[in-house]
Order: sequence, then C-alpha cells, then structure tokens
Amino acid sequence: MDLIECIPNISEGQNLNFLDRLSTIISNSEGVELKNRDIGKSVHRTVFTFIGKEDDVLNVVYKLYEACFNLIDMSKHKGTHPRMGAIDVCPFVILGDNNPIQLQNKIQILAKKIADHFQIPIFLYEKSALFSNRKYLASIRKGEYEGWFEKINHPEWTPDFGPKQFHKTFGGSVMGHRDLLIAINININGGSLEIANQIAKEIRETGYWTQIHGEKVHFKGLHRGVRAIGWYIPEFKKMQVSINITDIKSSPLHMVFRSCIERAIKYDTYVEGCELIGLIPESSLIETGIFINSNNVKPTDQLIDLAIKWLALSNVKPFDPNEHILRGI
Repeated sequence: MDLIECIPNISEGQNLNFLDRLSTIISNSEGVELKNRDIGKSVHRTVFTFIGKEDDVLNVVYKLYEACFNLIDMSKHKGTHPRMGAIDVCPFVILGDNNPIQLQNKIQILAKKIADHFQIPIFLYEKSALFSNRKYLASIRKGEYEGWFEKINHPEWTPDFGPKQFHKTFGGSVMGHRDLLIAINININGGSLEIANQIAKEIRETGYWTQIHGEKVHFKGLHRGVRAIGWYIPEFKKMQVSINITDIKSSPLHMVFRSCIERAIKYDTYVEGCELIGLIPESSLIETGIFINSNNVKPTDQLIDLAIKWLALSNVKPFDPNEHILRGI
C-alpha cells in the first residue's frame, strides 16, 4: 500500500482545547488514522503522528496549517524546544510502496499552495531539499523565530516558497520527505544542564569544539545520524538528552542508549529511563531485545518487553505498546 506517515510538530503544548481541535481535524478526515499525540507542556510543543494514503494525508496537512495560522501567535510563544514557526516542521515518511519522486512533487505543490495562500515562508529539507544548506533542520531553524526576521534578508535564505518576509504571528515552516527516525529523550538523574549538554555533544554526529591550551579543538561525535541537545524539563523535574536518531541502521537505539549510560556514569550521574516522542519502529525494539538477551532465542513479544523494561519507556509518562509501536516496520 502507498501509506505515508506525517509527523507535524506544532508550537503549542498548553492549550488543550486547541490541541483537541487539531486531533479532531485529523481523526475526522477520511483515509487517515491518528496514531499518537505527544504533548510537551514545558517545551510548549505537540507532535502529532498520523498515517494514510498520500493525497488524504496532504489534505489533512493543509487543514492543520489553516488552523494553526488562525490561532497560534508566535510573537507570544516561549518554550524550551527550538522553533521558528507555528507548524515548526512537517515531515513525511514513506511506509509503503510509494514512488519517492511522486511524493516529492506533491510536497512541493502543497508547500507552494500553503505559502501562497497564507503568505508564509516555507523551506524544504532532508530528501526534499532544493539546496545543500537546507538539508538539515537545525541549519534552517538556527536563529529561531526571533532571529529569522533578519536572517530571511540574506540571499542564501530566500524561502523556497512564499514571501521573502517572515510572518509576525505564524513565523516560518519547514516541510519535507525524510527517512524514518526515532525521537527519544533520555532522562539524566542527579546531573546539571551542563552535563546533559556535554553528553549530547559527545554522542551526536557533529561532535563539539572546545578550547585546549588556547586552541580550538574538534572532538568527533560517537554516532552517525544522531542529533542531540540537553535541556531541563520542569514538569518531570529532570535533565534530558533530547535525541533524534535519523539513521537507525548505522546507529541502533540500543547503542545510543548505552552510550548515554556510559557517559552519565563518567560524569557521576545516571540514566533513569526514556521519554519516547511519537512512534518507535517495532524492529528497533526487537533489535534492542536481542542485544539485551545476548542473542538467545526468544519470541518477538518477549524481546519487545525486555526492550521496553531496559529502556524504562514509562519512566516519566505511560508507554502503551498498542499506541506507540509502529508494527511491521
């Protein structure tokens, strides 16, 4: 089947009535299924995950942009998570036998339609990127909402679609086709924000720069395709290393998690479970279960249970396998 997954990141995590309205838009739309809604109160951000056929999903996305354009004012938005717009980023992931080129074309048509109608700047990223400096979300989003009013004046940051003017209430948006990723926040107990950030720097692909004897030295990161930052979440009263694993084959979840455990110990702290954002591929949990089980043969459901317990996925909020696992992927 030509199924795709859409994971819009909305810059709203506190107005439950509005979030319920967005949920209703998705749930009441023909041909799509709302799989998960992850509300982040402190980060003031909600991640929706829904699945359906290409045209049905793209129709829902337009409705979400319309609702967010009318009801989110980014000039008043404050949150822990980096952001540049009301719908900060809207990724699409192929789950079925879709034609990638056809999907790319449809994403461009939708992006132009939204940008022209609402007069907001839209940038394409990842597999949809039209320019090399726009492949990575962090590069586009650098400066965030506040910095983009000046950044958009630079020729290299002319929007792919829409006006060369940043929108005061909506901001700007990023859209594109990307690979399946795992978004997970690893809880650090007993440490500081500085330690959480240092762990993030050491595990992420880009690594970090530091001064040694007056000279700038670069340390390579541990894991390919890993992007990470450290932050403090007041509602959980915990430091977290917030991670996106964009290459789950090169950097399996269990290896990234183990690296966080080792580095936490190095800094006299310890890892205390995880917070999953959105859905997780079933294959990643099975792979984690095999790793924990030292390759002894066990039924799939037992391997998944082992992985859920080892990762402590219910540490700060409930993890329901029926809602959070992307089965067959």
